[in-house]
This record gives sequence, C-alpha cells and structure tokens, in this order.
Amino acid sequence: MKRILMGMLSGALAVAGVVGLSQTSPSVAAAMQSVQTTSAQQRGPGMNDSTHAGGQVASVDGTTITVTGRDGASQAIQTTGSTTVELDGSTSSLSAIAAGQFIHAEGTTNSAGVFTATAVHASTTAPQGRPGDGGPGRNDGTYAGGQVASVDGTTITVTGRDGTSQAIQTTGSTTVELDGSASNLSAIAAGQFIHAEGTTDSAGTFTATVVHANTTAPQGRPRGPGRNDGTRAGGQVASVDGSTITVTRPDGTSQAILTTDSTTVELDGSTTSRDKLAAGQFIHAEGTTDSTGTFTATAVHASTTAPQGRPGDGGPGRNDGTHAGGQVASVDGSTITVTRPDGTSQTIQTTGSTTVELDGSASSLSAIAAGQFIHAEGTTDSAGAFTATAVHASTTAPQGRPGGPRP
Repeated sequence: MKRILMGMLSGALAVAGVVGLSQTSPSVAAAMQSVQTTSAQQRGPGMNDSTHAGGQVASVDGTTITVTGRDGASQAIQTTGSTTVELDGSTSSLSAIAAGQFIHAEGTTNSAGVFTATAVHASTTAPQGRPGDGGPGRNDGTYAGGQVASVDGTTITVTGRDGTSQAIQTTGSTTVELDGSASNLSAIAAGQFIHAEGTTDSAGTFTATVVHANTTAPQGRPRGPGRNDGTRAGGQVASVDGSTITVTRPDGTSQAILTTDSTTVELDGSTTSRDKLAAGQFIHAEGTTDSTGTFTATAVHASTTAPQGRPGDGGPGRNDGTHAGGQVASVDGSTITVTRPDGTSQTIQTTGSTTVELDGSASSLSAIAAGQFIHAEGTTDSAGAFTATAVHASTTAPQGRPGGPRP
C-alpha cells in the first residue's frame, strides 16, 4: 500500500517498488521481476519489468546487450533481426550500441525469464533526474512525458505525475511509436501515456524529436498503495460503498477496487473485515483485472497512516521504525535476516502471533526461505530490535526501479 507493500512482492510495491505504499502506506506487496526486468510513471534507462528493461550498457556480445541497473545488478537483453534501434533519437543499428551508453528497451519476457527486445532506445548521455527515471511524468530539458490530455494539431498536452500540464511540440521530422511499433501523430490520443525526447528552447518550449506512446500505463512507481497495474492497485481511500472501494492514486486519478466475500482484508497488519475500511486510510490491493478493466481484489492491505519515505514508496526494502524488508538471506528459528538494496543486513524478529503471507496467501514462518523478498510491519524497540506483526513474502522480486526491494 505509492503505500504499502509493494509487493508482494505485485511495484514496485514492485518499486521498488510497489513502490515504491514505487514510485505509500504501510503494508503491501508489489512484486514482479525488477532485477531482471521494470512506470504510470517511469521509463528510460533503469526501468525494468516484464515488458521493459534498461540501464547502463556494460557490454554488447553479438545480439545480447548486458546492462547494469541502478542497484548494480546485471540484466541480459536479447535482440533479434526485427528489433528496432534508436541512438540519441535517430534510427540506428545494434552495431552502434556500446558500453557506457544508456538504454531503455521494450519487449517481452518468456517463462524462463529471458527478455527479448522489440525496440531499443539508446542515449550517449545519462538521463537527467533520478538515475533511470524518465517516461511519462519525467520532465527536464531533454525529456518530457505524462498522460495525454489532448492533441491539437502538432501539440500534445500531457499531465505529469504532479498534476501539472506540459505542451509537447512536434514537427514533420518527429518520429512516433505506439506500443513499440512505428506510428504517427494521428494515432496519439487522450488517455495514452507518452515519453518524449527532444529539446527545450530559451522560451521554455519543448519540441520532440521522438515520441514513445503506450495505450496502457507503464509499471513501476507508484509502488505499494498507489501502484496500479493489472494485478495490483491502491491509493488513499476516497470512499467505501458496499463492496466497492474507491481510491485516489498519487496522480490524482480515481480507481474502483471491487471486493468479494472471499477477499481477505488487513488493517494495520491485523486481519479485519471490509466494514473497517474507511475514507482517509491507505490501501494496497492484490487481485485481477478483467477485459473491461474492472479490478477485483483477492487481498486488501490497509493502513490508518501514510507510510514514511517518499510518497508512494514502501514494500520490500523500505525500512523505518514500523516497516522493514529486503531479500531474505537466511531464516534462523524465529529470526529472518534480509539484505537491503544498499547491501546492509537487517534482522526481523517474529513471534507466535506474527502473521505470514507468501505470494498473497496465508502461510507460516517455515515457508520463508532464502532468496524470497519480504516486507514486514511491526515495531522497533529502544535497542533497535525490529519485531514483526505481519510478514508479506514473495518468491519473485517486486517491480519498481531496478533492484526490487529498496529502503
């Protein structure tokens, strides 16, 4: 819950966040591959999920590009004869990709975890802003993006993550992609998400050389509450009407989360019922989205207080007095030792009353094993010992910024 776990780690709370409650409330899970693969918020080098990958190029060996993510982890990006390549906004080829460049790739991940790119966007200079940021919502002198509000002639107006508007000018030479395929300006429509590369003149006018558009919101931050993709949703509760929870996401948009009699509910780490949910709380939900876009929750994790950290952060790797997490290094009796994104270790104590979930289902401490990713809620005593009231574990790394768990 961009305020709870990210995931469970589905963002990330994966997101790294989701994280990320990228990338706000204390409890949830957001998971997917982030070290190997991750924005409605981020794209650009360093965003890694099952349909996007990137980072700084470490090497190019034949058709394989190996990149280093922000967390120092490596990822192999496979290319094929049909993979399109751009370098600094211009059409290029794989032979032009070299160590030290920064890339963002779009593609698919097979069941073995191998990422194959349909499109590779490379740059000889590091993106501005937080390393690896970009895409919708990232706006600086050479990049701009967000959700399309309108298209008027050659001008695309987008709404950024902070709710502000920006005009993106295009010209006859601006190249356009939609969902990874070559397209044109006439295909860009309100509601899509874009990432544009270009220049800003002295008057502050941004003119795009390249526009990358998507019909669906990119994954990544938010993580936790506020992180919303096909398997997770969340934000601050605006209202509860029967079985429907309406939340306000970090970007100000609303989302309806449907619940059923089989939906499990937690409030501040303890099992509860749907009637305990109220406006003002922060939630992260796990579930499914049907073909009409309706999200139905299998599990709802709620909190009465907003999570600490950057808005939208949380999930595995987020560590403060009431939350802790990372990748499990070992389990010794009632003590779980995790490795956080910065490489430091933390011990998480459990008791007989600590509740445990694994991949969204009720479980037990005996099921927790090295290599899993966890987000824990609890308390820290005066000696600095953290004791968990609830542990949310995942067998896969959370989505969000590369590296999954993060503090």
